[in-house]
Amino acid sequence: VETRLRTLFVNATTHDEWFCLASALGSVGQTRDTVVVLLGGLESQNPEKIGAAISALGQIGKEPVLIVPRLIECLDRFEEFDPDLTYHGEHERVVEALRGFGKAAAQAVPTLIRHVWTGPQQYWDSSSKLAERPEPDEDVIRYLGELGSLATEAPPALLEVRKALESRISGRESEDAESIPLYLDKAIEKLSAAKKH
Repeated sequence: VETRLRTLFVNATTHDEWFCLASALGSVGQTRDTVVVLLGGLESQNPEKIGAAISALGQIGKEPVLIVPRLIECLDRFEEFDPDLTYHGEHERVVEALRGFGKAAAQAVPTLIRHVWTGPQQYWDSSSKLAERPEPDEDVIRYLGELGSLATEAPPALLEVRKALESRISGRESEDAESIPLYLDKAIEKLSAAKKH
């Protein structure tokens, strides 16, 4: 089945056919040949194709030496096109794909640390003016916490995020006050516990 799907994928002539076959290969793929074929999707100029390839490669979770460095590159250059996959940060799709590689994804930690903040997000400041500021990237922070002992260099960056958020909160009226996100404290807690062991 995998070989047949791969052949159909390589010869896909329509947009819809390509996406359906990429998804199917992500579900059943087990071989290096399939991984290599899907890897070609990361070279597309079409962000939707890149996204489909990222997701399929993460589902397969094979050939980490080949794939994880490419996913790390995607943390820097892939711009998510689906707003449903940016609710918890800018890198949800790539982080989910990295999860598929287990411990082999640990090499992504330095790049993940660089992405603990999202790009500037609009918000209404205390004077009711539209302003911009970065926000914590929830998916990246949660994933760093999940990596535990594989991400022991992450706590200083997460503590900086916490400090910046505390600074935002101080001086605000209680009904307007933001709070430190629970996911941030949990990630710091997990990483601190992992460092002790």
